[in-house]
Formats: sequence, C-alpha cells, structure tokens
Amino acid sequence: SLELLAAGASLRDVLGSIERSAVALAPAVAPATIEVFSANHPSESLNGDAAATGWRRPIANSNGERAASFDFEGLAGREPDPREREVADVLTQTAAFVLESTRAREERRRQRGQIDAISRSTIAGIVELTPGGEFAVVNDRFCEIAGRTRDELVGGTGCVEITHPDDRAAVMRSLDSLRDG
Repeated sequence: SLELLAAGASLRDVLGSIERSAVALAPAVAPATIEVFSANHPSESLNGDAAATGWRRPIANSNGERAASFDFEGLAGREPDPREREVADVLTQTAAFVLESTRAREERRRQRGQIDAISRSTIAGIVELTPGGEFAVVNDRFCEIAGRTRDELVGGTGCVEITHPDDRAAVMRSLDSLRDG
C-alpha cells in the first residue's frame, strides 16, 4: 500500500489495497471498507455511504478530526479476537498515514500553484534556492534582471556566482545562516 502511495497511485487505489490487505490477513473481518469523509463536511462521505454493520475504527487526521472510518463488517455482533484487533490497528494506522500524506501532498500542490501564479504575475524577481545556494526556481522577471535564461540559472548557476564580488561574502553568510537554521 505504501509503495502505491509513493508511486503516486490514486487515494482510492491505495485505500483499496489496504482493504484487501485486511481481508488477506484476517479473513473473518471481510468485507472491510474504508469510508473517507470530506475535509469540509466531516459527515459527508467521499466514497458513498458505507453503513457500519460491523466493527468500526475511526481514523483521525493530524488535527484530531474524523477523516475516515475503517469498517470491518465481518465482525458484526462480536468483538474482534487479538489477531483481528492487531490487523485492524495496524491497517487503520496505515490508512491514517495514507490519508494524511495524500492531503499534505494536495495542500503542497495547491500552495505551489498559488506561488506559481504570484511568481508569474509580479513585477519583482522571485527565486527559490536550494540549501546549497543553487537556483531551484526563477521567474521570468528574475531572468530579465540577471540577464540570463532560466536554463542557465536553474540547475547550473548558483546565486553567489551572479552576485557582485563586493556582495558575495554577505550572500555566503546569509546562505550559511539559512542552512544552519
């Protein structure tokens, strides 16, 4: 399941893999379904209304809010045995990690889109540097100011190299300070 997440598989595919793992590890829990709730409307399911007829494990996000639930329908009317409980606990934790990782990745993507929009529309030169002082991202205006192309700057030239010799020591101190935290 985590390999699927790392490979960029859809959330539904990753959660489906976790559901199948639950049944493979503890067949008596079948069917096992993960119900994901909308971040904006925690009572609204994103994948249909899976009525809990068995044993339900809540899945919270990093803020402690209900993000999903893991329903083990094969446990209707009885408590899980120790093995089933262990499987449920591990897979519920895995599902929580997957949900949180996916939401964090989506938030980073949204923020990157906002930064890119600002970068394209501003008259200021904007750069993003690596910890080593190399250009990771530059906007068009910065390229104009530096008199270089994006290809020359990103992945090639470092900021110290294009800094006036009188200012290089100060730039290097600033980079060291940023790197050291």
